[in-house]
Parts: sequence; structure tokens; C-alpha cells
Amino acid sequence: MKIKAWHFATNDRRLGYGDGRLVVKGRTLKYTGKKPIMMCTRGLHASERLIDALRYAPGNIICRVELSGEIIRGDDKLCATERKCLWWIDGEAVLWEMACWSAEQALPIWEKYYPDDRRPRNAIKARRGWLKGEVSDQELAAAWDAARDAAWAAAGDAARDAQERKFTTLVMAAHRKQK
Repeated sequence: MKIKAWHFATNDRRLGYGDGRLVVKGRTLKYTGKKPIMMCTRGLHASERLIDALRYAPGNIICRVELSGEIIRGDDKLCATERKCLWWIDGEAVLWEMACWSAEQALPIWEKYYPDDRRPRNAIKARRGWLKGEVSDQELAAAWDAARDAAWAAAGDAARDAQERKFTTLVMAAHRKQK
């Protein structure tokens, strides 16, 4: 059985936990341990939903992978003996765009309770300006912290499903541009 999933890699695309192997497009990595795979402990992990994989992200590299061999299913991730990297992108800009979009989804709730507080809206504008090279790191740092308050204000299950759809759309668009 083969399962397509998502995996985030470190920014240098090397496996963690002392392994150090490089994640390369088209290459299948195999679990080389002597003990059986175990969720969160031993094996090659990935998530079927991109938003779930984000929770375990050690870096900005977003990989579309295919798991095979022995596969164990957990609540929000999978563990396998083999993981092939189908493609990867440097997702820094996509991750920041996703953060801005998520914060914007929560703004109506934030502004209902804090109608005069423009910090979250200003922080989103600053981050988008930074992505375009129009705002300095210092200007951004001064504005961005406030956006986190709004980003999680309305994060329930429905919001997470919307985030999954949006995040997957952004990653796939970035992948198409990279081809």
C-alpha cells in the first residue's frame, strides 16, 4: 500500500535525530533501525493533511511524500518504513502568507470585541509588505507580534478545515511555479 502525505523537513533538508540523510526529490528513504517502527519514536513520519504536518515542522521545507512498506496510522500522522519525496518547496513565503490569511479570518471576531485595536490588521499589512520587500525587518518586528492574538481567536474545527484547504492551495500553487 502507498499513501500520499505531507512532511516538513529542516531548512537544510536533512533528517533529524542524528540521522543526517538528505531529503532528495525522487529518492526513497528507508527506516534502518533494528526495532519495529513506532509512532513518534521510530520510523519515517508524515501526515495526510498538510495542516497536521505543520504541527511537527522543524523547518520551512514542505515535502509531498509517498509512504510505503509497513505503515502505522495515528490520529494526525503516519509512521512508515519507507518515505519517498515526490517534490519539495521552500515554504517560507507560503507559511507567512498562510499566517496572514489565518489572522485575517479571525479579524472579524477580534474587531467585534476590540473595535479600536488596529494592531492585528497593521501587523498583517506589515508582514505582507515584508514579503514584497517593502517593509524592513525592524518595522515588521514592531508590528507582527500583535497578529498572533487574532490568528488564534477563532481557531476551532471549522477554521482548521478552512486553513487546510487554503494552505494546500497555496503550497500546490508554489509547487506549480517551481516546475
